[in-house]
Amino acid sequence: MTLEDTWTTAAFMMPSSEERQGTSCTSTLLGGISGVGIVLFANALRKAPMMRAPWEHVIGAAVGSSIGAAYLRWEKFETDGLNAMITEYEERAGANQKLRAQN
Repeated sequence: MTLEDTWTTAAFMMPSSEERQGTSCTSTLLGGISGVGIVLFANALRKAPMMRAPWEHVIGAAVGSSIGAAYLRWEKFETDGLNAMITEYEERAGANQKLRAQN
């Protein structure tokens, strides 16, 4: 798979079975806590009761935890892309040095 293929297919959004098993529970929990915290903070700013609409807390936790889990896949995707770019650069640099040595 080339670098262009990974960018066009957005492969980081489709986790493999290895990635699903290796995802960190910490990032998912932190995302869920952040989602609930954002909803609580929004209610506090409006001076509304904290539990005014309890389904908003559930939605906030679900969205936050999905963002937390997707962050790990995105980070791995970006790291793999960067490593591919570095490898390509090193190969080109080596080829340039060989051409200079021949001339």
